[in-house]
Amino acid sequence: MAKEKNEVATTGTTQVNTAIPDYLRDSMGVGNENLTRQDVTIPRINIVQSLSPERAKADAKFIPGCEEGQFFNNVTREILPETFNFVDVFYNRTYGVFVHRDFGGGFKGQFATEAEAQIFVAAQENASQLEVVDTGVHVVVRVDDALLPVETCIIMFNKSKLKVSRNINTILKGKGTARFSTVWKMSSVAEKNQKNQPYFNFKAEDKGWAPKELFDYCKQVYEEVKDKDLSASVAAAEAKDGPQVEY
Repeated sequence: MAKEKNEVATTGTTQVNTAIPDYLRDSMGVGNENLTRQDVTIPRINIVQSLSPERAKADAKFIPGCEEGQFFNNVTREILPETFNFVDVFYNRTYGVFVHRDFGGGFKGQFATEAEAQIFVAAQENASQLEVVDTGVHVVVRVDDALLPVETCIIMFNKSKLKVSRNINTILKGKGTARFSTVWKMSSVAEKNQKNQPYFNFKAEDKGWAPKELFDYCKQVYEEVKDKDLSASVAAAEAKDGPQVEY
């Protein structure tokens, strides 16, 4: 059911057809038989904040034209629509260790439990400069307006964003159905943190039941990720972009 790519990319004055040529259609997956979830990075959807490196022209992560409150894919660097639909497929909770922003920032490691993270911190010479960030990791399928799958990605909620994660979890648990039976609408909303500093948070709205074809597709994604160790993708996202906490 995945949406077929038929885009036309423009490069200068030349148009390049990005649709898959007919002679390649029977070759899908050939050579990738041994690839697993551990061998690829699941893209992460982030929000552009006022101090995000994506806004700094001198930074390698700069994305031309991005603005505060916009969503972007951290792998393709694509700016996403102001609102997008998604199905929440799988949830996990992890604990990242970071150098506190006041000491220059930086990712140090990802752990399955808070106890493991705290043991790691205690063993470091600069333990006082480190912080453990509790993160709700949601594997989602982003869908278009026609509810056709676009991509599988992760959305990571930490600190003030955890309240959004908990709200999604509470609603889904209360329904008593499979986690991936519901379509959500995601937007961003301006808020202030405990220091009265403005930042943008996620806002997720329940849009109702997923149609059967989408439900079946998301079930397949769930089967692929449920027993997989997602720590590699989470750690890669954290190392690449940091914890994406509010500013």
